[in-house]
Amino acid sequence: MYFNEVGYGGAAYGIEEAAQLYLGKSAQELTLAQAALLAGLPASPTTFSPFGAHPELAKERQEFVLYRMKQEGFITEEQRKKAVEETIRLAPLRTDIKAPHFVMYLKEILAEKYGERMVEEGGLEVKTSLDLSLQEEVEKIVKNEVNSLQKLHITNGAALVTNPQTGEILAMVGSKDYFDETIDGNVNVTLRPRQPGSSIKPVNYAVALQNGFTPATVLSDTPITYQVAGQPPYSPKNYD
Repeated sequence: MYFNEVGYGGAAYGIEEAAQLYLGKSAQELTLAQAALLAGLPASPTTFSPFGAHPELAKERQEFVLYRMKQEGFITEEQRKKAVEETIRLAPLRTDIKAPHFVMYLKEILAEKYGERMVEEGGLEVKTSLDLSLQEEVEKIVKNEVNSLQKLHITNGAALVTNPQTGEILAMVGSKDYFDETIDGNVNVTLRPRQPGSSIKPVNYAVALQNGFTPATVLSDTPITYQVAGQPPYSPKNYD
């Protein structure tokens, strides 16, 4: 009974609905690797969802399930290793969801605060700072910009727009296309640690101005090597 009614995230209740939603097949057709992936979801569907903000956690959870199955004698070590190495192809997630990265980000925050059950079944009404018109425009900008950079082998991009006075999120685009598996589109790049690139320049300029530099100050733009004790020499270079 539990197996057929437990929540697996979203509108999926029961193993059969979960198998169809995530993998596009019947529960009877699941491989060991696929079954382990789904078996790990009910504990925390938002956190472990392969469609969520942290799909790597779904993989970690699957491997934990397989490890426990091996410990309990349900599978052999050879079966466990084979299942861990199996590449799982998820069913295409196509919905009418707007701002999917933001929705998943918010859902995760709500689950941490109120619990999975309340988020999935509590009928919460949530008001956010997102500006949907701005969100849709930023989505277009990110997609067009990434497409224009294909010759540089750039396949993905992200953008986060906030209100500088309040810190409220007005638009969050975590990738070029949330539904594109070839670029791990459901991964929210705005939440991933990244090198700041040119976005650090305003901070550098502010510090320079505070220390007496002016727009007329001339700096030497020549190669330089930094020597740090116990480390190899470092010579910064431009990306391109």
